[in-house]
Amino acid sequence: MREEKIARLHGTDGKLEKIIFEDGHEISRTGGFVTTELYQGNQFGASLGCALNENDGIIVDTLGKTNINGVFAAGDTSFSGPSQLIIAASEGVRAAAGVNSELTMEEF
Repeated sequence: MREEKIARLHGTDGKLEKIIFEDGHEISRTGGFVTTELYQGNQFGASLGCALNENDGIIVDTLGKTNINGVFAAGDTSFSGPSQLIIAASEGVRAAAGVNSELTMEEF
């Protein structure tokens, strides 16, 4: 594993051939993996007073409840896992169950 900064990638027709580091060192490669950093693109949760994680995602419990009474969050707003539509949809269903449960408890 190398930790030097990459200066540029070199290839032909969209295919990687080598990686060139800032110190000039080059290594031949035909592929690789890239890790992206996830961060919240807006401050909506913060503006409501929600507790945030290190990526500015809203911290939630298993039913999507935040630290603010009556505020629930799901999907990419909480960064509880990989950013995928199916995961966001399932978290939305759990948050809806949490909202329903809270409203039911208020009635009874």
